[in-house]
Amino acid sequence: MGGMKLTNVNRASVQDVWYDDEQKTLRLVIHNDGTYEYYGVHDSLYTALMAAERKEDYLQRVILPAGFRYSKVSAN
Repeated sequence: MGGMKLTNVNRASVQDVWYDDEQKTLRLVIHNDGTYEYYGVHDSLYTALMAAERKEDYLQRVILPAGFRYSKVSAN
């Protein structure tokens, strides 16, 4: 079963998280910044992100340093 899943996390800077397990695409809505898509993100990183107490800390500590290809798909 594939497709994009939306989770409203409403935590500080990370507002919403979508994950498409077929495309391995993580989409994050960042407060006062925009919406970003990260490509090639493995399911385990999405699961760990969702389990993290502070989503923005996990983003800064794991997702960004991993060097995934990404694009800003919209501005807030």
